[in-house]
Amino acid sequence: MLRRKAVLLVLLLLGLFGFFVSYALESQAQRFPDRPIQIVVPWGAGGPADLVSRLVGDQMGKELKTPVAIINKGGAGGALGASFVAQAKKDGYTLMATTQAAYVTAIIQPKEVSYDMEKDFDPLGRVVETAAFVQVKGTAPWKNLGEFMTYVQNNPKKLSCGTAPVGTIPHFVWLRLNSLGFETNGVICASDPEGISYLSGGHIDVLIQSIHTAAPHVRDKAFRALAVTTEKRTKPFPDIPTFAEAGYPDVGSFPGFIAFFAPMGTPRPVVEVLVSGLQKAMKDPGVVDKLEKMDFTAEYLPPREYKQWVPPFVKRVRIMAERAGIIK
Repeated sequence: MLRRKAVLLVLLLLGLFGFFVSYALESQAQRFPDRPIQIVVPWGAGGPADLVSRLVGDQMGKELKTPVAIINKGGAGGALGASFVAQAKKDGYTLMATTQAAYVTAIIQPKEVSYDMEKDFDPLGRVVETAAFVQVKGTAPWKNLGEFMTYVQNNPKKLSCGTAPVGTIPHFVWLRLNSLGFETNGVICASDPEGISYLSGGHIDVLIQSIHTAAPHVRDKAFRALAVTTEKRTKPFPDIPTFAEAGYPDVGSFPGFIAFFAPMGTPRPVVEVLVSGLQKAMKDPGVVDKLEKMDFTAEYLPPREYKQWVPPFVKRVRIMAERAGIIK
């Protein structure tokens, strides 16, 4: 009898504990947010993730009725900022907005990262898709990708190619081209403006760069885009071919994106509040219009769909890295 009473008491206490935990979480969600939120961007100012996070984060703050600050923590292909967020307090007040490089860096430089994208981060959703151009100066002798690739193949290591830092799509494309025999000397550009300056000044011969930054220079003919790095042509530049369309299917395609995350372990009710705020921000016509004017594809992908979309992307990157000889 005493044992039965003891069991019932334990069950009652467990039930009360569960009730109070549930009540505490619900109360926390009702109060959240009651102070500013910071969104860490593991890249320098002026890049795609920085620009998108500032625009979307500002509107997200309006939806949540709290200030949102963007904090740039660049370095190690995005690994430094990502590690900072992974170790941050799991209360919803420290988030991350980053590119596909968070996954790419973990694949090609596993020793450089101390985080696991699946175990350490809870996705709030993908906000935009991105692409990059392979481009030369408008006065360059190569009128199309075929002419350029032929020249590079016949003159290995003669030209210099500027890319974004390790782990980014531009850098990954450069590695892939080199692995196929289209060898150029790599020049890491710390920022997009630096890459533009290098190409404009003749310090490099070719630049692989996100189209949102390259777009104005391509439109005014200062630069000539030879190929887009995605599987399909982009809406803003329907005349620029993919590698496959230009006759180089072995290069493959390299899609990019920007997504928002909370540290894994953030209370579910708080995550739901954040997701709701992000969704509303991405439905704002003004935000969508500004993103499209910056040549981003504004297509919000909620957490459930994002989690289904990411594994094939990661598998694809890993295959490309193996083909490029970056990993074994």
